[in-house]
Parts: sequence; C-alpha cells; structure tokens
Amino acid sequence: MVQESGEHVLVAAGEVHLQRCLEDLRKRYCCIAINVSEPIVPFRETIIEPPKHDMVNEAIEGENVMVKNLDKDQGEKLITIRQGAVTLSIEALPLPAAVTALIDSHDNLLQALDHHLSQLMGGRTTKFDRQTSLNQQSLDKLHSLRKQIEQLLVDSGVDEWKSLASRIWCFGPRKYGPNLLINGVMDYNRPSIWAMLDQDTSSLALREFDGSIVNGFQLATLTGPMCGEPIRGVAFVVRKWEVTHIANPTVSELKEGEETGSDVESDSASVISGSASNLSGSKRSAAGGATNSGQIISSVKEACRRAFQAQPQRIMCAMYSCDIQATANVLGKVYGVIGKRNGRVIAEDMQEGNQIFNIAAVLPVAESFGFCDEIRKRTSGLASPQLAFSHWETIDLDPYWEPCTEEEMAHYGEKYDSQNRAKNYVNQVRKRKGLRTEEKIVMHAEKQRTLGKKK
Repeated sequence: MVQESGEHVLVAAGEVHLQRCLEDLRKRYCCIAINVSEPIVPFRETIIEPPKHDMVNEAIEGENVMVKNLDKDQGEKLITIRQGAVTLSIEALPLPAAVTALIDSHDNLLQALDHHLSQLMGGRTTKFDRQTSLNQQSLDKLHSLRKQIEQLLVDSGVDEWKSLASRIWCFGPRKYGPNLLINGVMDYNRPSIWAMLDQDTSSLALREFDGSIVNGFQLATLTGPMCGEPIRGVAFVVRKWEVTHIANPTVSELKEGEETGSDVESDSASVISGSASNLSGSKRSAAGGATNSGQIISSVKEACRRAFQAQPQRIMCAMYSCDIQATANVLGKVYGVIGKRNGRVIAEDMQEGNQIFNIAAVLPVAESFGFCDEIRKRTSGLASPQLAFSHWETIDLDPYWEPCTEEEMAHYGEKYDSQNRAKNYVNQVRKRKGLRTEEKIVMHAEKQRTLGKKK
C-alpha cells in the first residue's frame, strides 16, 4: 500500500509476519538496504460524558473547582461559527457503545447503501456501483439495521435521542464509519438516510449546499483534532444552519462607499435557514459568489472540530486478545510482563489433569512489540502467548488533564509532572505526522550539589 506521501506501507498479520516480510525484501527480492520506520499503530479519537468524579475519586462540584485560564468559548457545548455568509451551530454528543459496535459490524452493508444512494441521486456510476445494486435481501437487512439503531438510541436513557434517532443525515468517515451526522434543524424537513430508500429521490427538495455539509462532516471525522486520527463513536448534531446571500454592489455604490468610508451592503440579502431552497443560475450570479461550497465545507469542518474539543476528549487504542498457556511456577512473571505493558488479565483457569494454566488477557497493540520475545525470556520458554485483534478500548485518561479541583491541587500539586499514558500516545502520533507537540523538558529545575569542592 502506498500512502499519499509516497511511503510504502506493509500491512502484516503480526510482529513475526512483519519481520519475515522485511527479511524477504532485504535478502530475497530487493537485495538492497531498506529504511524501515517504527511500526505504525492506528488510534481513534472519541468523547465521553462529563465525568462526575475527579482523579482523587471526589465528587466534582461547582464550589471546589478552581477556574484558571479558561477561554471564553470553553465550557460551551454548542459551537456557533460565522464565516462570511455562513452561520452554523453544531453540538457533539457521545454515541452509546452498543450503537458504535453495531454500526462498525455492518460497514460493508452501509458501504453498499452509499453506492446505491449515489446512483439514485444521479451521481457518477462506476463498475463497482453496478455490481453492488441492493437486492431485496439487502434492503431487508438495512431496514432491520435501522430499527436496531433507533431502538438502541431510544433505550440509551437520554431523552434527546428519542427525537434525533429518526433524523440521521449520514455516516462517517467515508460514509460508512461509526459516526453520525444528525439533522437537528427543526424547520429543515430533510429525509433521513433511511427514508431516501423508500421514496423517489428525483423529487426531493434538498437545500442547495446539502452535499457540502456532508463533505465537511466527512473531512472532520477522518482526521480528528487531537492527533489527526479518525473519530469514533461521536454524533454531530446540526442545530442551526443559515446562509446569507448578498448581492454585488454596483459601481456607483462602491464609489459612494469609498467616499463615505463605509461598507456597502445590499438590502436584498436573502437568508436561508431550515426550509428547502434551490437557487437558479441567475440568482447565484447575482449573489456574486458570496457563498460557495468550499466555504460551507470549511465552516462545517471547523465547527465539528471545535464541538469535539468542547467535550471531554479521549484516545482509543486497538486491543489484542492474548491467550497464554503457562505453568504454575511462572504465573507471577507472566502477570508482571502483562502489567508492565498496561495489559490486564480477564480470566484464568487450570487444565484438568496437569499443571498448565490458561490465561486470557487484553493488551494494547501499541505495547505489543517484543511482547512474545520478552515473555518467553522471562519464563524460560514455559509460557507461549497468542495474539489476535479484539476491539477498540477507550483510555480513561484525559490527555490534557491538569489539576483543577482543590483535592487534586492538594494531591498532585499545581503542576502535574507525572507521565500521562494517553498524552504519550498522542505525542507519538503527532511526531510521526509532523504535527506540533507541546512538551516541556524542564520546568523550575532545582540546583543540587553532591560533590565536595576541591580546595
């Protein structure tokens, strides 16, 4: 696989497979020296509900929170952006874990749905589109998936999902990922992605820049604001969408404006809020290009990123399921290696008739390199692990956490200098992608003299 930067990426089944492929490239096929980077481990970005307890397990209350260096927009969950003639209000909500897992398990079906809708909407038809026309069986599966998603959203216990479950705009990223764009503009009666299967799309009255909203959402979910990794398990609700078309001023009006030193604005500005509207070519030219699709896309992307940052952010790491067979005298060493690499043991049982223990554990993929070799060395070959991808897991640590309550200030001090595992993962990805990192090498260092001065 070749990336956009021109780098060739090897996708292997595991560490041993990757080493074997590199060895074959060096000695059998290419017979040249190869520059190999560190293994690329994927991460995901997500948000969670605001925590109710702080890092010292104390209830977070208004009177014990020390507010310091807060921006004016910090704490506002509904983000409103006015860029040129576009006004957008978007809110980010965490999706229930069951909904995220359900969408993730039906990505192939949703991908076929996207190709089917692109044909219905008059998009470009490819050979793949002709081969993936939805039959009745696929349609039945889509209707069943719709009912399951809406039911899970309603059963999540949040009253707001009851009104938003049937207003899904699209999925993302790539139009089949585990994120939702929801139409929360109440006076914009746009049919949901499911309803478009049951009606004639040629008679749909969509707003003029409906596709630009979708494209901006796709770009925002493809590269998150933390470290440029895809977003997972987030619903972006469009609360407000207004586009103001301002006609071009005439030459005489421009001269008059220059003489008076004031800005010239036309009184015939038309504001499109929720209702469906289609502008003809003459009206677009009269608008003078005050609003275009690129402006809408950039506004939606920026609004989604800021709405994401307004919520508690978390990083998600890929997890291996680890099955280990070990004897009783090396169990302590096995547990030590797993704990050293931030893994955890899920289950342990002993085989009948012998002294072999079966250990089931989970291990972050980012910490798995060299795990098999280390566990064999520590146990002298008496333990043999097997790794397989299991799931995505949220690291319950805020990468940007700082002490803010009185209890946290008393326990950790005003400046928290300990290692933050989530922050380390974010910095590693940002360094690999060439993004800026905020790392403090030394702060308030104290001088210490341990050697006696020779006289």
